[in-house]
Amino acid sequence: MAGWSWLQRSVFLVTGADPDRADFGTAFFAGRDAQGRAYVVTCAHVVENVGGPEAVRVGGHPVQVVRTADGADDIAVLQTEVPPETLPLELGRRRAGAKTCTIVGYRKISRDVHQTRLIEGTLGAAVLSTAGHRVAGWHIDTQETVPKGFSGSPVVDTVSGEVVGIASLGFSGSPGAVAIAASEALHRWPADRRLEPPRLRVKGVDFVYVPAGSFAMGTHRQRAEDLARERGRPEFAAEAPRTEVELPAFYIARFPVTNEQFQQFVDESGDAAPSVRHDPWSSRYAWDQDSRRFRAGLERHPVTLVSWAHARRYCDWLGARLPTEAEWEKAARGADGRTWPWGDEWRADLCANAEGGSDGLTPVGSWSPQGDSAYGAADMAGNVWEWCSSFCDPYPYRSDDGREDLGAEGHRVIRGGAFEQDRFMARCATRNTARQDDFGFTIGFRPALSPSDE
Repeated sequence: MAGWSWLQRSVFLVTGADPDRADFGTAFFAGRDAQGRAYVVTCAHVVENVGGPEAVRVGGHPVQVVRTADGADDIAVLQTEVPPETLPLELGRRRAGAKTCTIVGYRKISRDVHQTRLIEGTLGAAVLSTAGHRVAGWHIDTQETVPKGFSGSPVVDTVSGEVVGIASLGFSGSPGAVAIAASEALHRWPADRRLEPPRLRVKGVDFVYVPAGSFAMGTHRQRAEDLARERGRPEFAAEAPRTEVELPAFYIARFPVTNEQFQQFVDESGDAAPSVRHDPWSSRYAWDQDSRRFRAGLERHPVTLVSWAHARRYCDWLGARLPTEAEWEKAARGADGRTWPWGDEWRADLCANAEGGSDGLTPVGSWSPQGDSAYGAADMAGNVWEWCSSFCDPYPYRSDDGREDLGAEGHRVIRGGAFEQDRFMARCATRNTARQDDFGFTIGFRPALSPSDE
């Protein structure tokens, strides 16, 4: 199960205050509220088994029991201390069966030693009632017995990375278990403790979270062909067909990388400064090649004159990567298929482009939050084009068809439009390309990060 260390770091041992009490269980980090308070989810019966609300400990820390319920739902929500770098696990709303899943929980090694373990399984038949009460959930089919300490463990969709269930019942010494659907926790979540979308900060770069699930990628064929004809841009036809694309959860930088952020990379890595082009527009944004510094006053402007390979080297230094074309589009338009990041009505006052009077690059975030996407990503319409990892192959998008081959040469996708272009180029679905050795003064980038990259 390589690549799942991020998941294990989000899971915590549940014990009681009495060290002689043998009972224990598992809890997982679900997120923080607007006040920064951290919440974990486990089973109500785990709380009782370890000594009750006053005795329960998560990762050795005392907790405040925010919600606990006996009976069918068997869900407890606890406020406790969680390390700031811990990634929250997304509670999913879907109830599809026949999915491969991973259960991660604690098992006892010796009297005072507990270790996490990952067990693979499949969501089997639906469970609609326990103890005479209706509840959404599943039997989980596994090849091995699930240890008792796994009560409260997250059941994670192997593909999307979201929590689809909470392991609860059925630990009778035989293979398999029973899980309550994660949607039950969402339905019963305390209204005054609403979880905020998770964010990360890595080396001064802020990331926003894009949850797992499908979205409508591209443009309906007739609309794409009409746009191509009416606007005199045949490339618009490449946005068809519009299809549903399923993506796992990921993080994407809130803003394009700025000059001051790229300066840190240049200083710490010893890598080259952005390249030089000898034309009037490029000279406005060119770095001094001797001092390897950007021009004064451009600290918060997006870095440009950076090739695809140079952008990738920055991402490697950051511990991140360039987003795929599909990830970029979902982060911009959301699951509801918006035309522009803020919605379907054009607003020239919400982005940097020609229709709004822009005559050059602008500091990132100048139109935030009004012009942000549904996930809080800013500057995804206008200002600069942004490198993606993908080749501009025909739709429908598939990540496994060679378009994400990072070792091949060719033209790579750039997205988002730029300051000198109109509303049609700033649409979330617009596709453009550039040679991967190009370094235009209108091309920047923003990194992405998968939970497994952390």
